[in-house]
Amino acid sequence: MRPVRRETPLIMPQVKLLSYHLSPTSPEGCCALQEMMTSDRDNENLLGSLLAGRYEIFCLLEDGSKGAVYKARLAGDGCLVAIKVWHEKLLASDPTFKRFEEKARLAAELSQENLVSVKDFGLTDSGCPFLVTDFQPGLSLAELIAQLTEVPADRALRVFFQVLAGLSYLHARGLVHGDLKPSKIILLAEDEDELVKIVDLGIGVSLRSGEKSSAAQAWQAGSSRLCVSQDLLNCDKNRKLLDYNLLYASPEQLRGEKLDERSDIYSYGCIMYETLTGVAPLPQGNFAEAIHKRLLLQPEPFAVVREDLSLPERLEEIVFKSLEKEPSRRYQSDSELLEDLKQVDAAIGFHRSLQ
Repeated sequence: MRPVRRETPLIMPQVKLLSYHLSPTSPEGCCALQEMMTSDRDNENLLGSLLAGRYEIFCLLEDGSKGAVYKARLAGDGCLVAIKVWHEKLLASDPTFKRFEEKARLAAELSQENLVSVKDFGLTDSGCPFLVTDFQPGLSLAELIAQLTEVPADRALRVFFQVLAGLSYLHARGLVHGDLKPSKIILLAEDEDELVKIVDLGIGVSLRSGEKSSAAQAWQAGSSRLCVSQDLLNCDKNRKLLDYNLLYASPEQLRGEKLDERSDIYSYGCIMYETLTGVAPLPQGNFAEAIHKRLLLQPEPFAVVREDLSLPERLEEIVFKSLEKEPSRRYQSDSELLEDLKQVDAAIGFHRSLQ
């Protein structure tokens, strides 16, 4: 039975703006988003510089609301690395940097083939936190979707399995990625197979410590209403960055609640939906509409957004179960989700063998 789009009969709650994706720290209130999104205009340009006395920065890969990602080589041996530099400036003695340092050290201890390796971290000369990872010279899943419009189910499943393996490794260690999206999934060619890498692991949230998400901390410190100025939202770049982050955030992230692995499962469901259909779930026209849809509405069934597609009904059911608004209605574990995906993969392989 194909999923039926439904509206949850709830009164629209007061919405507080999340700043969870904007830095590795806990900002003072949700108004920090406005400060963070405008701060990049004055951020130092590290192109051509020697960071920490050993990283020769020669290419800007990405410039976003929370920071910039550079391509660099390690002085001496020429090893290529990616360096993420956050826009917020901190002191080494600042408690927020200490928290960032703890999480960076934890990320550096992770070792799984589908997770990017964290190599180094620190502060720039001007006090901006940075994180160094292996450079991944592949295509992002976002770029692949844009090229193909939709990814064939058998190839998509190979990607899904590897992403889930990386997430399972994190979750088994009491961590949640918290910022999963197609642009953070890199596809590397390895002989005839694709190796999938999940990148940007420096701001994971501990589950075992009982720590709340940065969004929850920020919202508790902030006001009970939206505090992003219309001028900020009218800036095309800022609006697109906000919209892109919201596309994959779970409802509990938007509500500022404590996160667990089911939040990642929701984001994973968003990625499955977009990979298979070429259309992001619940696309929005403006910021308020984005919040409203993510808290109250389910995405359209596959047949509505792409009448030309022919995908297994069971695969669609798996995607929509992952996208349930309430965590208790989603898959409760990675292993439960994996078993259902394996059954679909086996069915697709069986049908392929008959052709």
